[in-house]
Amino acid sequence: MNIIFTIGDVNGIGLEVLLKALNKNEKWFDFHRFSIMGNAIILKYVIEKHYSNFASICENSNDILLKSSKKIKIIEIKNTNVLQIGKATRENNLDLNIGKISKEAGIISKHSIIEATKLTISKDFDALITLPICKEAIHLSDKFFIGHTELITALCNKKNSIMILFSGNLRIALATIHTPIFKVSKQITAKRLRTLIKNFNSVLKKNFGIISPKIAALGLNPHSSDNSMFGGEENKIINPTIKIMQKKGINIAGTFSADGFFASKNYLNYDGIIAMYHDQGLIPFKMLADGSGVNFTANLPIVRTSPDHGTAFEIAGKNIANERSITEAISSAICIVENRRC
Repeated sequence: MNIIFTIGDVNGIGLEVLLKALNKNEKWFDFHRFSIMGNAIILKYVIEKHYSNFASICENSNDILLKSSKKIKIIEIKNTNVLQIGKATRENNLDLNIGKISKEAGIISKHSIIEATKLTISKDFDALITLPICKEAIHLSDKFFIGHTELITALCNKKNSIMILFSGNLRIALATIHTPIFKVSKQITAKRLRTLIKNFNSVLKKNFGIISPKIAALGLNPHSSDNSMFGGEENKIINPTIKIMQKKGINIAGTFSADGFFASKNYLNYDGIIAMYHDQGLIPFKMLADGSGVNFTANLPIVRTSPDHGTAFEIAGKNIANERSITEAISSAICIVENRRC
C-alpha cells in the first residue's frame, strides 16, 4: 500500500510525532511504502536542527532516513512560492521559527495538502494522512482558507463529506464543522440531516465493517429542548427527520441530551453518534479518547485521516510530543483502505 503524508506546519509537532511513530513501527515498512509531500531543503533544515535524534536526510536521494534504517520518500512540492522558501532556507538560512506562527510555514503546509490530495485522487497513493496545520499561519497568505476538511472536500469535487472523530468503538460525526455558534441552528436543516444520516450509515458499513450500524443523534439545545422549552429545532426538524430515516431502514435513535448521553455512558451502546456542532462532539470525544483519537474525512473517493490534535507550538522541538494519535491515524487509514477493498 502506498501512503502519503502532508508536511503539516513545520513549526509544530507534526514531523516529530510522525518520525517517532514510523521509527517505532518498523513492521509497517514490510507491507507499505511511505512518502511525504514536502521540500527536501526545508525538511533537511528542520530535521537537522530539531529532530536529528529520529532521522536524517539521505545525501544522494530524496529520502528521509529513519534511525530504524527505514526510508520515507520526499516528493517535492512544485509550487513556486514553496520552492523559493526552500531556496531562501538554504542560501540565507531562513529561520522558520519553530514553535511560532510563520507565513512561510503556512504556505508550505497549504500547498502540501493540495498536491498530496491531487496525487491521492489520481490513485498514485492509496491513503492520505495529514499532519497538523496552523490555520492562522495559512491565513497570512490565504484569508479564505477554512480547514483541512473543507479544502480536501473541494479538491475531491464533493459536497457531502463527513468529519468523523473516532477512537476504538467511539465514532462521532459532525452535522456542522467549522461553523460559528450563532450560525449553527440555520445550518441544521432536514435535508442536511437526511443526507448526513444516510451517508454516515453507509460509511459505518463500508469503512468500519459494521454490518448493521446503530446510530445516536444528539439534540441541538439544552436537554434536547425539553419539548421545545429551550428551542424548537428538535421537534420541528431533528426528531421528524430521525423518524423518516427510521422508516427507510436506518437504525437511528434520538435526540439525546448531550450531557446526560456521555455522563451515563450511553455512548457505549452505539456504533456512531451524530453531534450537531463542533464542540458538542469534540469536547467529550477528546476527553474519552485521551490522546488516541483519529480525524477521518469520510464519504470521499479517497481515504484521509489525521491525528486529532493541533500543532502544539508550546512543546514543538522539545521532543516530548506523544505520537499515539498519529500512530492510530496511520493504522486506521490502512484498515479503512482494506475495508473498502472487501
